[in-house]
Amino acid sequence: MQVTAWSFSRHKSLRGCPRAHWFAYYRQGEPDAGLMLAHSKLVTRYMFVGQIADSVAGSVLNHVRRAGKLPDVEKVEAYARELGERNIASSRINAEKVLAGKAPPFGAQVLDDHVWQSRPVLTDEQVVKRVAAAAIAFASSGIVLRLLKSPIETWPKPRVREDPRPEAWQIGDYWVSSAPDSWLDETERFTVMDWKASRQIGQDDGFQLAVYGLWAVYSRGISPDRVYSQVVLMPLRPDFEPAPIGAMQLEFAQETIETDCIRERSMVDVEMRRPGAEEFIADRDRFPAQPDSQKCPGCKFKAICPEGLSSLVKNGATG
Repeated sequence: MQVTAWSFSRHKSLRGCPRAHWFAYYRQGEPDAGLMLAHSKLVTRYMFVGQIADSVAGSVLNHVRRAGKLPDVEKVEAYARELGERNIASSRINAEKVLAGKAPPFGAQVLDDHVWQSRPVLTDEQVVKRVAAAAIAFASSGIVLRLLKSPIETWPKPRVREDPRPEAWQIGDYWVSSAPDSWLDETERFTVMDWKASRQIGQDDGFQLAVYGLWAVYSRGISPDRVYSQVVLMPLRPDFEPAPIGAMQLEFAQETIETDCIRERSMVDVEMRRPGAEEFIADRDRFPAQPDSQKCPGCKFKAICPEGLSSLVKNGATG
């Protein structure tokens, strides 16, 4: 198996669960695991709002860079609604194709009976309204105004298809893949930002931004004391109010990445199958069919193990 770069999304998906690694490596022989992997590539309606709002944010920033002015809010609303309506209508068909193995996962494909779907389920109109509200607030926010007033070379180049492209970078021997939504390189600080369509900060958001802070340090050579961050809650029309990440957060993020990589490499045997390519062969004894702990860490395969399924039912998700 090809060595996989560490990423925040993969870390969040596997949660260090031994069986999650087993299913991730051997899903071809585990039909349920293959289904769960497909589910992890699709989205709930709440996730869909975030992905479409993020895409609209990319379009807003592309306009600001190209036109040198704030976009017309009415046009932003019309575009956000059109994008939301078009994608919610087509995504059901596309999602079923992904589950059937007839199409690769791409974009924001909504699965109405997703195993992680929370209750109550948003209607189509509620989804579109949330996307539009987040887009309108973001387009007139202090964040966008600050970027508009900053030299264009101090923030990212226009996105391709409105999605940030992941960048590979290294911590020692370990490869990491990151895709910050945006950043601003000022004399006194380098601020990494992440767009959220929600109205409150999630429990993993601080760690995600610390990883982006490490990206700034290792990939762009930014001094740790210059690294700042901000979770941008789009519906709240946020001002530009970054805060320093801090040495302890950066150290914790680096230790987590290194520990994850070391743990994963210890789970597998290494073989050189072709020159220059390090590949892993999983050891079945190290990836037991049953989890070692009764506590579910919340991996993406949790709907197919007793502990994980119990946690889904307890939290009101379908399964």
